[in-house]
Amino acid sequence: MQTTKTYNSGIDNWLIAVAGIPFVLVTGLLLYKGDWVGLLVIIPIIAFLVHILTGTKYTINGTTLTVKAGFVVNVSIDINTIKSITETNSVLSAPANSLDRIEIAYNKYDSVVISPKNKAEFISDILSVNDKITVTYRS
Repeated sequence: MQTTKTYNSGIDNWLIAVAGIPFVLVTGLLLYKGDWVGLLVIIPIIAFLVHILTGTKYTINGTTLTVKAGFVVNVSIDINTIKSITETNSVLSAPANSLDRIEIAYNKYDSVVISPKNKAEFISDILSVNDKITVTYRS
């Protein structure tokens, strides 16, 4: 029987503060000034950011890993093509809402950086499908 398991992305509190405080301040200012046009612009932006933060998920379904970040990113990876998993703190743009990340190298030259909330369990589940993957932890 094939099981499906979904992991949410970890979310750094500082990320919410850095991204959220300016939006709260600007929204408050727009409300104070009664700038309804400005609100019509900023509210969809806030909704998009919330959608990305809450919609970033990693799903293992049989031998497929699906990486999803809202409606922006939707990548399917055959777990049997994964070569390595490496812990990283890369700040490069990625479908990850935390800097506590792992980089997954697959195929010949492809990679994706993600931040599952429970990294150890996620890695264990991936290894249960393909135990030939090299896992490198930071020291």
